[in-house]
Amino acid sequence: MEKNIPFRLQEVVFSSSDPSISKRLAMLVNTGKLRKIAPRIYTPKSYGRPRGNNQT
Repeated sequence: MEKNIPFRLQEVVFSSSDPSISKRLAMLVNTGKLRKIAPRIYTPKSYGRPRGNNQT
């Protein structure tokens, strides 16, 4: 498998047991490019405030 595959964001991104991918996902979450929507599931889409967040 080719090692230089560009990392493109899909509508839904699943976490991986591969440490390099996990680090990359964590970086994208920390920079706001990905948002966690469920355990080990992320999305780059922004649909406003997440449900269940009752803070004002």
